[in-house]
Amino acid sequence: MQRIFISGASSGLGAALAQEYAAEGVILGLLARRKNRLSEVAAACRKQGAIVYIYVADITDTDKTEKCVQDFLRHAKGIDTVIANAGISTGSSKGGMYDTRTLLNVIDVNVSGVIRLVNSFLPTVIEQKYGRVVAISSVAAFFPLPGAYSASKIAVKSLMDSWRRQYGTRDLTFTTLYPGFVESEMTAGNSFKMPFIIPASQAAHLMKTAIEKRRSNYMFPFIWRPLMLALQLLPESLLAKLITRRKKP
Repeated sequence: MQRIFISGASSGLGAALAQEYAAEGVILGLLARRKNRLSEVAAACRKQGAIVYIYVADITDTDKTEKCVQDFLRHAKGIDTVIANAGISTGSSKGGMYDTRTLLNVIDVNVSGVIRLVNSFLPTVIEQKYGRVVAISSVAAFFPLPGAYSASKIAVKSLMDSWRRQYGTRDLTFTTLYPGFVESEMTAGNSFKMPFIIPASQAAHLMKTAIEKRRSNYMFPFIWRPLMLALQLLPESLLAKLITRRKKP
């Protein structure tokens, strides 16, 4: 029996991960803001034999997030894998400037949201002395771009590195995932060319494999790994030109 909790589970990577994990006897906790979409994902997972608990909540609400986690722990009697997936992008800027509230909201969802979810589960996984804690960063963590998206994903990388060093053991692992472009609602509105984009179902399969192998860090598709290394060797002046031409991965 596996007990898995996923935030941002109503669409995109979260929904794909839920269906990737769904199987007979698996207990899923799915958290997202949109009840109708969340119910659709839950129904699909139940058809595959999973036991599903849905939680309609905003990851920016600390009290509600903690209550959802505690309710899941009561039902599931523990946790095997928690995946902090909820995230948003900065979106388009106006005249090269981003609204302050927009930037802060990205940080609150992408960074504080990870803290709220993971920290709510940490006492349990530490007491159990086993579990998989997973957070979704991005290849953008290695190539800072305008807006707060890259900054938020750098922060997620740092948070996970810190937790891994403080609490990580052979049986209690912390996996940070770094996807490139994935087909989702978030990328659907992008007006620029997205190289190496892959379907959410393919991404979910790669992510599940990395989690089960207890990888500390996993960037995918593979092509992004040498590309990110190469970009970090470029002169700052050339990087600046590239940044002005392209928005976030």
